[in-house]
Amino acid sequence: MMQKALLARVLALKLLLAVLFTPAVQASDALGPAGAGIIPFSLDVEPITPLPLQVPVDAAKRALGQALFFDQRFSASADRSCGDCHALPAISPDQLPASVLTGERRGQYSRDMTLLYNVASSFWYNRDGRYAKLERLIEDSISDVDKFNSRWPDVIVRLARGYQVQANKAYGTDLTQAVIVDALATFVRSLNAPNAAFDRYLRGDPDALSPRQREGYALFKRIGCSSCHNGRAMGGGFFSQFYIYRHLDAGLNPRLKDFGRYYVTGEGSDRNSFRVSSLRNVAVTAPYFHDGSAETLVEAITLMANYQLGLLLTPSETALLVEFLGSLTGNHPGIQPNGVTQ
Repeated sequence: MMQKALLARVLALKLLLAVLFTPAVQASDALGPAGAGIIPFSLDVEPITPLPLQVPVDAAKRALGQALFFDQRFSASADRSCGDCHALPAISPDQLPASVLTGERRGQYSRDMTLLYNVASSFWYNRDGRYAKLERLIEDSISDVDKFNSRWPDVIVRLARGYQVQANKAYGTDLTQAVIVDALATFVRSLNAPNAAFDRYLRGDPDALSPRQREGYALFKRIGCSSCHNGRAMGGGFFSQFYIYRHLDAGLNPRLKDFGRYYVTGEGSDRNSFRVSSLRNVAVTAPYFHDGSAETLVEAITLMANYQLGLLLTPSETALLVEFLGSLTGNHPGIQPNGVTQ
């Protein structure tokens, strides 16, 4: 009984936080550097707000960041770039790229790599929320043995000859660690994939969603999905324990062998906690969960409803949610290593 009461309080607190801190729709369709605002307390407010149509950034800094993103000289062996792990495929409701299970290691467990589109609307980075700032993640990636396994002084020497002109144009200075980090962060934040059908619906077009998608959205809110998946990113704002409702069979589940945020904080309460995933573009970014262990949306929805909400959905309810989640796919032309859109 005590455990159930505690779970009820946790879920109630998450719902309250979701309402209090859901980013508001700005007067402009551009997301500025300060990020999203905070809405007044209201139970009538939509838990989700549309993505901005554009993310304004400095063009010269973005161009430098894009070139650096695909440069393999970051790695000590000069054979791995940011783009080698973080592919930037074209996405639209008609295109279905697959995400990739990469070698990011924590303990002995690999984690699924997330698509970088719409990262400007996120608040935490990495599955365990190890970073609250994108710039810090970029800085640490250079020395991470599972990423670039290099040293900043060496990286700057390797890159300096090719980027001095661009660095001076964008920053008025030679290439430095600070310039590289800022340029990469600027480029990544510019990777906006807006104008999903659901965004158009939120902006006032009722016909942007089919009747079944609207029914799926109503179900999404009614059963409590939006208590965690809210705001512009529909997730990414806080952490949740994986398998809140730990049924008898959950203790042996291999998904729980990764302790998640516990590796960051060392707190027992953070064991098996992970950053709540953004649902943006979820229909085109299988597999799912921190370990990529759910191959389909049907599987992911079924497990989340059962273990996070304590619900057993009917096949028809699951199908409605799948249709709704399909409306969250935005549009981006993709970027190839040679710098051109696909």
